[in-house]
Amino acid sequence: MTDWEEIIENIQHAIQAVDETQRVSEQLRNQPTVEIVDEFKQKAEELCQRLNAMSNILKQGSSFPLDELTERLSHIFSGDPKTHRKTPRYIIKSPKK
Repeated sequence: MTDWEEIIENIQHAIQAVDETQRVSEQLRNQPTVEIVDEFKQKAEELCQRLNAMSNILKQGSSFPLDELTERLSHIFSGDPKTHRKTPRYIIKSPKK
């Protein structure tokens, strides 16, 4: 999976996390229990992790797309990915369940 595919996947996961957090917040308004508060905290933490990961990519600025382009061209012409990057590879960690 390329970094771009991971970014798109992360956006989709962030949207799902927003939906889940919203669903739990509605439950919390209607039925505030300790279990629902804990679930809300978990969902809110997942959402923050997803948004922070996306924010880190956006902070990279133009270096990230340039690294991606260089890596893809290197792979096309030599068959090997570029070994040096100015930016870290984008890797999303799955939230703990």
